[in-house]
Amino acid sequence: MSRVPTSATTPSTSSTMNATAVTSTMLVHGDKTKKPRDRARSIGKGADFKYEEAQRLATYTGDAHLTGPQGDMVADKIELYLKPSGDAA
Repeated sequence: MSRVPTSATTPSTSSTMNATAVTSTMLVHGDKTKKPRDRARSIGKGADFKYEEAQRLATYTGDAHLTGPQGDMVADKIELYLKPSGDAA
């Protein structure tokens, strides 16, 4: 996941990142039996962004917006759980 934070806090003893960010992510989608699977860009925005490596959880809060191949999602909070490969679960 690439991040373009305007401000960020990344403690050296933690694998958690807090930021105000716009993220651009390439995620696998579509038919699981199709090889190779399609990859498409998803763009996430929020007043606050937090990534927790231990849970592989990306959370956007405050005017959260996620745009991708399946449409647009707008909410107060959007959570993305990532597989070890980096794709959304």
